[in-house]
Amino acid sequence: MRPHANLRLCSFSNLHAHIPAPVHYRRRWVPLWPTDAPRVDIVPFSPPLTPISHFSTYFFTPLIPSLAYCLGDSFSGYIKTNFYPLSTMIKLKQLLASLAVATATMAFAAVPRAEYPRPQFERADWQNLNGEWTYELDLAKQGMAKGNRASKGFENKITVPFAPESKLSGVQYTGFIPAMWYHRTIQRPASWEGKRTLLHFGGVDYFASVYVDGKLLGRHWGGSSPFTVDVTETLSDGKPHDLVVRVEDDTRSGVQPGGKQSDQLYSHGCSYTRTTGIWQTVWMEPVDANGLESVYVIPDLDNSRLDRKSVV
Repeated sequence: MRPHANLRLCSFSNLHAHIPAPVHYRRRWVPLWPTDAPRVDIVPFSPPLTPISHFSTYFFTPLIPSLAYCLGDSFSGYIKTNFYPLSTMIKLKQLLASLAVATATMAFAAVPRAEYPRPQFERADWQNLNGEWTYELDLAKQGMAKGNRASKGFENKITVPFAPESKLSGVQYTGFIPAMWYHRTIQRPASWEGKRTLLHFGGVDYFASVYVDGKLLGRHWGGSSPFTVDVTETLSDGKPHDLVVRVEDDTRSGVQPGGKQSDQLYSHGCSYTRTTGIWQTVWMEPVDANGLESVYVIPDLDNSRLDRKSVV
């Protein structure tokens, strides 16, 4: 494999493959982009990234020149003179405004982030579970003793997939959250009968336990990697069921990746407010009994062909 080929990260802390991350490879910095290029097993030298570090690195960094232009004539004049021409800066400002409008539109829509959340294996028939859920902060970790796993709903409301620390979630609680609970009802559409029903979580920070009607169906460790729970048998009757997600996230424990999430109550240095719980889209979809789970493509340049290995 040539060193300049597109690479994809596939190990080490289960980083989200949909977000580019720099890794040191043969003394060159090679970007990881979400493409269908051949996959190469490599280990990054950078520490595990978190939702916050991903967002700050790959969203704000490209916008720094445009932000500088908005700050004042003196500094922006320096930027324009030494880095970008005026016409480019104007376009960047327009792009920033468009991004702000688009972000606000998606955030305050009836179903936030209504687009299909995954670039591969996109299916036309699916159900977005973003939007209003109920929740309970479990600051004393006594929810299990209270029987929260069989809850029919909690008192407070939260907008998924925004973390409770964010304003868009409707919560904006920035203190430490060692554990919390989510609830909403789910139901399998009649048109999905005869197929497997998969429940997907794009990202839950950090340790998640998934219950349906009080029964534990799956667990997952890792705040930056997606996971899936098969709920076919549980939802087979086509009736509404209670979905409960328990989250644990102890940034101060020292035994889980923290990235730039602050281990102190407030932001300090280059560490910022933590991200707890569901922070990526939650969705369900029907899958054929023999549907593809993943595809591994191996290029054969000498014979001008691609060899494929599929996992069903």
